[in-house]
Amino acid sequence: MEKSNIPLGTIEIYGTEARNRNFVYERLKEVYETFGYEPLQTPTFEFKEVFTGHHGEGENLLFHLQDANKQDLVLRYDMTVPFARFATEHPELKRPIKRYQMQLAYRDDNIDKGHLREFMQCDGDIIGSQSLYYDADVINLAVCGLKKLGFKDFIIRINHRKIIKGIAEELGYMGKKGLLKIQRALDCADKFGKSEASVEDFTKKLKERKFTDFEIERINKVVFKRYDLQRPQELFETLYHNPSVKEGIKELQEILSYLPEEITRYCELDLTLARGADYYTGFILEGILPQSNVGAILGGGRYDNLVKDLGGTDVGCVGMAFGLDRIWVAMQDMGLYPPRTDPKILIFTPDKVDKSIFELANHLRSHSVNTDICCEFKEYSEVEAYARSRDFTGIIWDKKYHSLVEWDEHKKFILSLIK
Repeated sequence: MEKSNIPLGTIEIYGTEARNRNFVYERLKEVYETFGYEPLQTPTFEFKEVFTGHHGEGENLLFHLQDANKQDLVLRYDMTVPFARFATEHPELKRPIKRYQMQLAYRDDNIDKGHLREFMQCDGDIIGSQSLYYDADVINLAVCGLKKLGFKDFIIRINHRKIIKGIAEELGYMGKKGLLKIQRALDCADKFGKSEASVEDFTKKLKERKFTDFEIERINKVVFKRYDLQRPQELFETLYHNPSVKEGIKELQEILSYLPEEITRYCELDLTLARGADYYTGFILEGILPQSNVGAILGGGRYDNLVKDLGGTDVGCVGMAFGLDRIWVAMQDMGLYPPRTDPKILIFTPDKVDKSIFELANHLRSHSVNTDICCEFKEYSEVEAYARSRDFTGIIWDKKYHSLVEWDEHKKFILSLIK
């Protein structure tokens, strides 16, 4: 395999692929706008201390920099922490603040299909409210966004940090340190999957992390089981009526009670979902495509203490991010990009280019027709091959229109413009 001249985990895209990626970007932007979010952009790099203490093991994936003034910087890991910093520095903004941010993020992580080290994160968050209505609207946003892109078969996995806390308490792990140990164990389970072989691999991993056989048995018994949020007593019985679990289930039921069945039918309670970041405090979610192997295509949750941890006074933060690159790859695999519905015309002249060619091109462009000029070839067959390689829908040669795609309405439209 030929060695690439760009860094591992980065991509270069051109033509139709780039246009498809822009399609995803524009659709997600439209969804955020229709849900009332305001756009925000923040710097590509931040001071190191801004990203310290929030992402747990994820901090090992930070790209570190140092500028000419010897200041320690990092490339932004996500959009959530910069937004919390921004809110902290702008107390004059009326709460709640709803913002969306669609920019590149950077993680020095392992590479996989649709999983890059430089990737586009499309993040929407609300800062300044503890109302669980906003948690419900985040689920609503996730479902509507995926449907807007054309996905029909997807799952929104949900869990709650208080349920994870209850699991930790039942195993005798108290306080933040104990919670983090169980949280990271469950996050590890999520990465292994739920097959019998996966459970065996997960068990080996727990032994490496110094869990006892009893603890491993209890964890496997709890997390690798399907639960129905409409029948929470089964979960209560499994965890001996733990008060933290009760509180977490109560909040999840309230969140789902705000949503119509057309949204909740996509939701499943999954106790292997833990989310790696340490800042989550309540409900968490991830979106997956059962027919695709790209992994989670969205994720987020409630993080009520992050702004306070960054020096602010706000409590009440919730949000989620779409993973544009994974969505882009999955849509290509599943053939979800719509066929071209607008004309793209190549004007070809085998002779000298004169101003009449530019006049015709600009006339088409003035009617919003994607138009290019070419004079590189001698034979029509060469021109046609070139036009098809660039997804042109028609060729104008000596003021005669040659349609490459049979769209009668567009053909009539183009003919009306070149008479």
